[in-house]
Amino acid sequence: GTRMWLRVWPAVQDPAAETRALADCAPTTLEATFVCLDTHWTSRAEYKALSYDDTVMAHFGIGMWMRNNWGLWGGGPLARHFNEMGIEHPDDMSGIILKSYWLYLHDCPQGVDEQVAFYRDYWDRSEGEDSIPEPILDCTAGASAQ
Repeated sequence: GTRMWLRVWPAVQDPAAETRALADCAPTTLEATFVCLDTHWTSRAEYKALSYDDTVMAHFGIGMWMRNNWGLWGGGPLARHFNEMGIEHPDDMSGIILKSYWLYLHDCPQGVDEQVAFYRDYWDRSEGEDSIPEPILDCTAGASAQ
């Protein structure tokens, strides 16, 4: 259903206008993505209602849209912002945006350094070498103990 994919637009009057507004927003930093999403993404309340672990469900909806429209595949300004942090893969970039945005919506610290370390470790480690665990950054009341 719609919730599984968290489309760029749910049942909005003019989905093309929402898509244009999000694309025209053209964020160049992680923080700027929050402003764009706050201002133009009508599914943000639905996204906020997801559990921390379920944010991954947005990877092929709004996540794919970000990768395709905010220049994450094409080396645009937002991609370069992530490159400067040591993040090279567009999937990792959109993953950090989505996880960080959920944390921001819940007034949790975004733990960007921890997220970056996790993705860099994933790509840098040798075959068979243990990876560092994915950081659990959920600070909400329903968060499981770390």
